[in-house]
Amino acid sequence: MGHEVRISAILVFLVALSGCGNLDESNLEESNLEEFSGENLPTTLVESIDRLVSQYPTPSQENLNVFRSYSATPGQADLQAEWNPDGWGAEVNLSPIAWHDTWTNADGYGPTLGRGVAVTRRHVIAHHQHGTEAPGRTLQFVRRNGEIVTRMAAAEYEVDTSTYWRVLYLDSDLPEDMVAPLPTTNSVIAGKPIANLNQFHELRLQLVNSAVMNSSHVSVNGLRDSDPIRSLYFRAPISGDSGKPLFAIIGNEMVPLSFWWTTGGGSSIIFDQATIVQAIDRLSVRKSDTRLLQPRFVEVK
Repeated sequence: MGHEVRISAILVFLVALSGCGNLDESNLEESNLEEFSGENLPTTLVESIDRLVSQYPTPSQENLNVFRSYSATPGQADLQAEWNPDGWGAEVNLSPIAWHDTWTNADGYGPTLGRGVAVTRRHVIAHHQHGTEAPGRTLQFVRRNGEIVTRMAAAEYEVDTSTYWRVLYLDSDLPEDMVAPLPTTNSVIAGKPIANLNQFHELRLQLVNSAVMNSSHVSVNGLRDSDPIRSLYFRAPISGDSGKPLFAIIGNEMVPLSFWWTTGGGSSIIFDQATIVQAIDRLSVRKSDTRLLQPRFVEVK
């Protein structure tokens, strides 16, 4: 499950950092994880999505948008957003997404696209080129209760650019309920529907190429699902969607799988899990965080 890669590194890190004190957690916000607990939630990808879309067999703008209202100014940490309670994915916890950051580059993509996902209380992963988050920039998240949560990116680690990953270290912890799990390395998504977000804050579905198994690339290639309801949620990516997450829905959790890089998909978090976890560890060591926070893992099947 990718854990072996970091075992020896963690032992070395612990010795090196043994003289550092634990970080003060006295000011952390309480978690509201109970909102997302449920004994009867499905545990597979297809069942999880079908449970949600079956409630909205005819998608419309009213149920495709994840927000009822959303506004933010380029270069300013002034995000205002209200979740859409009528969205088909309203039950899914999308609070790990960094929806807005203080990027000012007006290249047509806009700064309010949600290009990063928190995978520990301190670490955010993003696409190395299209992830606009960077050290010194402010990131803003939207908690499930509507609270705008603001953090600063204090450091970054750019993984070998051939794998297209950037990992950020935040200046303070996020609440636990704002953290997404990562997929295990034995996860299987080939031939299955996965969710994606676009620049219009729509929650859409893509179909993973069934011919691609254990690939370094999450390949969707504009494939439309044969299921009569799921197929209605398909929308091909366009210029401006780059960097947005592609993810599995398991129960009511998002599990990031990739970020849009081309119209065909993006690099696979399943394939690159060990490299991403190594970057998380290295950032923790650089910032003298002796807790060495680790992602939680969920099998996507």
